[in-house]
Amino acid sequence: MLATARGRLELLALVRELRDQRRKLSVIEFGDQLHLAAQIARQFDDVGTQEREQFKVVLLDEYQDTSVAQKDLILSLFGQGHSVTAVGDPMQSIYGWRGASANNIKQFPAEFAKADGSAATELNLTINNRSGQLILDAANVVSEDLRAGAKPLVAAPHTEPNPKVQVAVFETAEQEIAWGADYIADHVERGTQCSDIAVLARSGGQVGFWYRELIKREIPVEVVGIGGLLEIPEVQDVVATLKLLNDACENPSLIRLLTGPRWRIGSPDLLALRARAESLLLGAETPKVGDRLTQALNKAVEGSDSVETLSLLEAVLSPGTQGFSPEAIERFEAFAQEFESLQTMVGQPPVELVSQIIRVSGLGVEVGVRSALGAGSDALDSFVSIADEFSALDGQVSLRAFMAYLSAAEDDANALDGAMPSASNSVKLMTIHKSKGLEFKVVVIPNVTHRYFPYTFKRRERWTVNAQALPFGLRGDKDDFPELSMLDDKKAHGEFKDAIDQLHHEEEYRLGYVAITRAESELVMTAHWWGLTQKTPYGPSEFLTKLKEVPGINAEIWCDEPKAESGKPTNPLLEREHHFLWPAPLDETEFQNRKVAAKAVLDAMTTPVQESVFASSQAQEWRRDAAALIEDAKSQYEPVREVEIPQAITASALIAISKDSSRFAADLVRPMPRKPVKAANRGTDFHTWVEARFGQRSLLDRDDLLGAADDDFVVADQQLRALQEAFSNGRFADRPPALVEAPIQIIISEQVVRGRIDAVYENPDGTWELIDWKTGAKKADPIQLAVYRLAWSKMRGIPLEKITAAFYYVTEDELQYPDVSELTEEALARILALEDD
Repeated sequence: MLATARGRLELLALVRELRDQRRKLSVIEFGDQLHLAAQIARQFDDVGTQEREQFKVVLLDEYQDTSVAQKDLILSLFGQGHSVTAVGDPMQSIYGWRGASANNIKQFPAEFAKADGSAATELNLTINNRSGQLILDAANVVSEDLRAGAKPLVAAPHTEPNPKVQVAVFETAEQEIAWGADYIADHVERGTQCSDIAVLARSGGQVGFWYRELIKREIPVEVVGIGGLLEIPEVQDVVATLKLLNDACENPSLIRLLTGPRWRIGSPDLLALRARAESLLLGAETPKVGDRLTQALNKAVEGSDSVETLSLLEAVLSPGTQGFSPEAIERFEAFAQEFESLQTMVGQPPVELVSQIIRVSGLGVEVGVRSALGAGSDALDSFVSIADEFSALDGQVSLRAFMAYLSAAEDDANALDGAMPSASNSVKLMTIHKSKGLEFKVVVIPNVTHRYFPYTFKRRERWTVNAQALPFGLRGDKDDFPELSMLDDKKAHGEFKDAIDQLHHEEEYRLGYVAITRAESELVMTAHWWGLTQKTPYGPSEFLTKLKEVPGINAEIWCDEPKAESGKPTNPLLEREHHFLWPAPLDETEFQNRKVAAKAVLDAMTTPVQESVFASSQAQEWRRDAAALIEDAKSQYEPVREVEIPQAITASALIAISKDSSRFAADLVRPMPRKPVKAANRGTDFHTWVEARFGQRSLLDRDDLLGAADDDFVVADQQLRALQEAFSNGRFADRPPALVEAPIQIIISEQVVRGRIDAVYENPDGTWELIDWKTGAKKADPIQLAVYRLAWSKMRGIPLEKITAAFYYVTEDELQYPDVSELTEEALARILALEDD
């Protein structure tokens, strides 16, 4: 325990450093945001009062997934007998690893007591509107020990009247996956939509095997979540390239690429490659490589012993002439050319680099051919989306930061994953954690094998042996966890471990319940005795052995425990002879797909093309695609980051675009806080004073802000009083406007532009005058008035010629009518399009 405590102290230093860095960068995480919100709600009673006045009734959904901090926030805002209803299922509390407390919903009646102090009313909802009854029977069996007297689930009348549940046990994992893939293929052949089928795995490591089997059967498949994606072969190839670009000494990634079906480097050439790398390392010859690689290598070995740093990449880029086959030399040259072109993009956002890797490696073509032949896979598209959505703490989306993110995802994908399945017609492959809240007609749950599900290889971490675990006494939900009665008592530690294991056991059973209840009409759960590397048979877990006894559940496929005539049984997967060709041959299905695609190209090349084809819409689309690819290639040398303008902008933003569009885009990408300007505050106070003078107030006055009653919250100053006096003696002093702070909105070239007109005057002759108060220097931009005129004309149906607009400079009592005749809607649209007049 002392060593664990010392390790925890070291981690605390890192935590402090991380917090300091976030504070320095003025950024917060969701946890910080929640903590600050709860702190405000606890310290300022007015906050809760305002929220309760605004929201008379509060409904909390999925309450079993709330953390203690979320519960404290809600309790501070809506406690004290307010009308609050929480809906949740304790059996579906599966997010304990990210702070959710399964006991929150159990404690709700006492914590959210009625105004008279009595416990909140509790209702049991037992009617399930998703699953057929036999599926619910399976769920009830799994959750029986956790329900604590609660009634079992009953199917609603409209659910599937004849649901099917099948449990199956196979001799080997290969047989299990092949049977499951055939089962899904049969469903698809009989007309079941692929999107109505899901494979729910206990962990992401199983996803890759199922992916390959489904692709072999030409079943469209979507891998949901980064954890599963990292198990997909083509994604692994992209990641290997990224690792190599990030670290020139990432030898395992290079070996994966070189020995794959694309480069096909054999073992003799690999041995020669190692010898060449050792020669270069010992300085026998200076490699003939560019400065960029030299810099990358030097950076990679900073602070390390050069004797231990062997770079096979250095040898590939400078192979020399000795020891290699001619084919290897040719392939090394092609690899080097491709790799060095990718190095020029290392400074680009990860999404650009990932997209380029897919293009130059041909992976996109491979998947495209596969999709065209009916076995669609959008794994690469999903990975591109992950790269596109990635953002680092400091706002710099560098390759190094992205690789750190992928490394963290490999360790714990659940903690980082926020992906959801798309609407595409494909079988969904995902972990059970990702499936919560979803439903499918057909659900397959594989590897329900002893020790794998319920998972027992790794249990909930105990703070006594793991420095990363927070001692339970310091947690907000400490009452949910067992106490260690004596620190120096061996028996107490044993009892503590057993209690923690029991918590893990309950979490696994809740996870099983969630997986089963995703199914609407058909559920399949499978297991095996022998995995690829096991020396001990595992067999079905307690889930399957319990479900086998449920009336109505199909257990016809049930392989009995392996027996041996003498001694222990042996794994047939380890006993069989394995013959491999190295380098790895092309997959036969992939090879046939390539031949079909190549034949289509050759046929098109030898078939005379009618002149009309070049004028067709397809040809025009090709031209557009070609132009886009050319521009994309140019962007590698002239990097440009595209920035999407928000759906709605203000008139001030339009002015900013017209003055400096690059600066405006930079502010969108990384908005920086601006130093408070006293003059700007004074202008705001003046506008508020004018509203009050004419008896019209905006919905939120400055006096309504929290803290406005504090002694140091001073609204007026000497210059503000001078503005008020000047206005009172000016031309508008006794001229009440028809409207003040009139909101406007106009759509210019599909872009919403919003604003507020300070004062609107309707003249007796039917004309309108729009006035913008100015309390500062005379440097206002007429674009603002042009937007106001156009918006007022469109919103009120008034001809433009009957609307004038002016700036009123208060201190000078001066009215200016800028010429806005050329600032037409078309001219404003050109500004938004960043075009010159």
